[in-house]
Amino acid sequence: MEKSWNFGASMTKEFTLDYRSGLLALDYFYTFFTDRTIVDLDASPQQLLVYNLDGSSFASTLQGELQYEIFKRVDAKVAYKLQDSRITYNEEGLRKQIFTPQSRFFFNISYVSSTATYKGHWRFNLTAHHTGEQRIPDTNTNPSEFQLATHSPGYWLFNGQVTRVINKNTEVYVGVENISNYKQDPVIVDPENPFGPYFDSGLIWGPIFGREWYVGFRYAIK
Repeated sequence: MEKSWNFGASMTKEFTLDYRSGLLALDYFYTFFTDRTIVDLDASPQQLLVYNLDGSSFASTLQGELQYEIFKRVDAKVAYKLQDSRITYNEEGLRKQIFTPQSRFFFNISYVSSTATYKGHWRFNLTAHHTGEQRIPDTNTNPSEFQLATHSPGYWLFNGQVTRVINKNTEVYVGVENISNYKQDPVIVDPENPFGPYFDSGLIWGPIFGREWYVGFRYAIK
């Protein structure tokens, strides 16, 4: 069972620059918990402890977003999120929450060859997303070869999609996710011994699959 108090503020401003429209949004939210269920992976790599919060726990989030038509039919969106989330663990005290990125950065650019929906046209979309470092549960009681770093590295993911609009009812598209083929390494601790005491497949902080292609078809039925 969890109980919390939430406070926040949000501001949105639409604007016009060089005859093109844009939007700026800023958000800040603060949450503090009076009761919370804690899933503790730090006490031991071989144990998972679940108990109620005994101490303080809070999360503060600051996010900014900017949208703007940088050229005719070319739209860009940029967003940044900064987060500080902490929990009091029974043995370790107040610490950063595991697997919670300190920051996220998002950039998207899109182009449409025509805004007319009654005739065929192209749409292009490219997205870049950066995930900041995350705290990894303690593994320092494992043998040295099965110990992980205390924090994951920050990493980028890139996605793209091309869509051919045949008419107002029909579209076909092709896309690719994780263009740079980034994958977490290692994914599993001690993978050669699945029944051993150090085997652990639950310490996932990043993508475990590489580059993926897809194709699709959309048809609107009235």
